[in-house]
Amino acid sequence: MLNPVVAQLRDNSVAYRTHVCVGLDPDPTKLPEGFSPTVAGVSEFLKEVMAASAGLCIAFKPNISFFEALGIDGLKVLLDLRSSCPDTMPWIIDAKRGDIGNTSAMQARFIYDHLGADATTLHPYMGEDSVTPFFEYRSKLNFVLGLTSNPGSATFEKQRMAGAEALWERVIRQCQSWNRTFNNVGMVIGGTHSELAIARTMA
Repeated sequence: MLNPVVAQLRDNSVAYRTHVCVGLDPDPTKLPEGFSPTVAGVSEFLKEVMAASAGLCIAFKPNISFFEALGIDGLKVLLDLRSSCPDTMPWIIDAKRGDIGNTSAMQARFIYDHLGADATTLHPYMGEDSVTPFFEYRSKLNFVLGLTSNPGSATFEKQRMAGAEALWERVIRQCQSWNRTFNNVGMVIGGTHSELAIARTMA
């Protein structure tokens, strides 16, 4: 059975003829002219972005750190934006969570139960027990970091393991295994890498 978030993303892709996901990463110092560099200005700007993007993208992806940096009021803005997001538009909170089991369970509760995310991003470094609490939200979708686009990805992700397999390749194989069990595991693969073709062949 197809995961409901995946199904909605596919439906949107067909309806709007795109794969574009609109990131919402507000920096008050970079708002266009006419918007105040305040929490209120951020809220006004992002609402206009979402309205202008309707029918032109398949999902919205707010990065939680940009809202956390604005304090409690920033998180209130995130909640307000969520309430104005159409039910047919998946809300992917880029949170990059993943900690020891009981902590991860609290993170999952916050992201999914309180912030209303349809999907989120996770890092797999601490292993299965750090991501399983997110996977247990079966109707949600989880994007596990595989090969990220930042220059620092070479520090760990591209390192070769025994047998010459790169760490990111091992992560992909593990994600495939998790997905067979939970049916809600995707991967983050940076489009700036030449390895993208390999990743698509693998998964």
